[in-house]
Amino acid sequence: MGPSRREFLLGTAAAGAALMLDGLEARAAAPAPAQAPAKATQVASIYRHKVGDMAVTSFMDGYLVRPLTVLPDGNTDEGKKLLAENFMDTAQFQFPVNCHAVAAGGRLLVVDTGCRNVLGPTAGRFHGLLRAAGYDPAKVSTVLLTHMHPDHVSGLVSPEGQALFPNAEVVVHENEWKHWHSDENMNKVPEAARGAFKFARAGGAPYKGRLRLISKDGEVAPGITAVACPGHTPGHTAFLVSSSGARLLIWGDIVNVQPLQFLRPAWAATFDVIKPLAVQSRKRIFDMASQERLTIAGTHLGFPGIGNVTKRGSEYGFIPARWQDL
Repeated sequence: MGPSRREFLLGTAAAGAALMLDGLEARAAAPAPAQAPAKATQVASIYRHKVGDMAVTSFMDGYLVRPLTVLPDGNTDEGKKLLAENFMDTAQFQFPVNCHAVAAGGRLLVVDTGCRNVLGPTAGRFHGLLRAAGYDPAKVSTVLLTHMHPDHVSGLVSPEGQALFPNAEVVVHENEWKHWHSDENMNKVPEAARGAFKFARAGGAPYKGRLRLISKDGEVAPGITAVACPGHTPGHTAFLVSSSGARLLIWGDIVNVQPLQFLRPAWAATFDVIKPLAVQSRKRIFDMASQERLTIAGTHLGFPGIGNVTKRGSEYGFIPARWQDL
């Protein structure tokens, strides 16, 4: 006579338990699979933002580290106290570098082009990110330059000097172009500072046949208006993106050091070409943004660098936009 149903079930359960234990023991005895080393590079470097019917994509080209001396007032007891209160490094500044693309009406425009590989290994990711976002540099119709410092123009050209946006025109303020192409201006600065002139000239060289110099505020592309804010450089320009009642001001280097230049807008950086004018433009744009509740995008604000400006007395603040899906 065969085993009863009860005996069969008990036997099956015992066998199953034995197999489970054997499996657990085998797993315990076997070495754990090797873990692939984690890469140090962060992933979230592309952010899409809707402005009415336009799509603005922010890219984190990377970041630069510079000594406190680039903002002399920040290299003081007051400056270090403000940095500490805001949980910032009190030994050096870290500058995010953001670039932007605007897609509208079948056109693709880029605002500033990043560092490529000329300012160290922590920046120069823009072109790879542009492709990762699904954009082809050959289809960029226009490159808008807020100004011609190396962290804004170096992504215009390859190491061999070839145009990386082969079908784009470059739009820049005429005072900006003239400043960086003046030998007289270059010879006025110390030898160590002349590299900025060389980078500006190299970036613009392959686009001379596709160059549009602007001299006043006004529309530079459908829905995009130039807003002069000189001082950081002679032709520094912001670009106001407007669509269906929504607006975004891409303001370039109105702020270089966050949060110090919000709290102390009169503090100028050593690389501001016309320091009093840079301070004047910063306060004017801050007032414009805060009074009009205008959303802004900044090159050197923590990625994605989009948010709003607040004002309390003589101090300003920055409220980052909430991260959201389209």
